[in-house]
Amino acid sequence: MIVLDIDQLYFDEANPIASGLKSSFSKGHLYYIYGRNGIGKTTLFKTLAGLHQGYKGKIDIEKIPLIDFSPQERAKKIAFMFQTETVYPFFKVHEYLDLANIPNAENSIKEDEYKLFITQGLQLEPYLDRYLRELSQGQFQKVKLATCLLQMTDYIVLDEPFAHLDLIQKERMNIFIQELVTNRNKCVLLSTHHFDLNFKSNNHTLCLTSTQLKILNENSKERLIELLST
Repeated sequence: MIVLDIDQLYFDEANPIASGLKSSFSKGHLYYIYGRNGIGKTTLFKTLAGLHQGYKGKIDIEKIPLIDFSPQERAKKIAFMFQTETVYPFFKVHEYLDLANIPNAENSIKEDEYKLFITQGLQLEPYLDRYLRELSQGQFQKVKLATCLLQMTDYIVLDEPFAHLDLIQKERMNIFIQELVTNRNKCVLLSTHHFDLNFKSNNHTLCLTSTQLKILNENSKERLIELLST
């Protein structure tokens, strides 16, 4: 479980981005996090990644403070997909996927089985021998997600994974992420602006505002819009 207890999140202590962010995230559950542009979703995710140090409070991963993890230890616990990523245009897709750090692979059989599950689930097989420069933005978005998932961590943080996807591909990716959470017992935190996603019983909707990270008791679009407007 990841436990957040952040008193203040900031770039400048005198002008905090957000305060009083308290929540917990468990394996086997998918958390959709909504929030207005600029409210701090990416900053919160970068804080979890150890890339942003501007906060007061604590973050625990399986009862161990985040600050006690080395970068290598953190990479074994939690994987991230951010909106921006370095692109190597002359790599083929299968070569790019091979660059993924897989720190938790116990053996090659497990690694190969999981990689097949990811590539088939994201429908990447037709593109494996294509160069990254030949992909559309939507196709590359799926490659980025695959690279993140191939770290084989229990906790996964995805910053706007549905960007650049059309309606059909967005829902297919959403269903695949739900399958990953349920069948592989993962914990996924996912930021999005899309209201039209299909939900399952182990899915949760949260709204990030400047004063709270609130879990909605039910997936109510009306209540979410009300919170986003405050």
